[in-house]
Amino acid sequence: MTTVQIKAAYEEIEDDDYGFEYIEEKDRLHPFRDICGMIYLYKLSGKRGVKGGNIISCASHGQIWYSFDNFKTITKTDVIYLNHCGIFWDDDNESFYSFV
Repeated sequence: MTTVQIKAAYEEIEDDDYGFEYIEEKDRLHPFRDICGMIYLYKLSGKRGVKGGNIISCASHGQIWYSFDNFKTITKTDVIYLNHCGIFWDDDNESFYSFV
């Protein structure tokens, strides 16, 4: 997907309940929601899409942004999974982020 398509996919599911409980236990990569999302992003990155060797690129005011640039690998299913893990899209920075 392009970053514009990622933004549109998040806008499409904006009103959906994004609870972690909607991911079946067998499909969770970790029992903690935030760590599950980080691992999922790492797997999507193909290990090349994580810049500088760190999954977290910066943090500020209760939010963290993720270092990820392999956007072409993202699908609508991935957006839904990430949303359930509490990872959202920041259009201003063209980056995934979450609250801490």
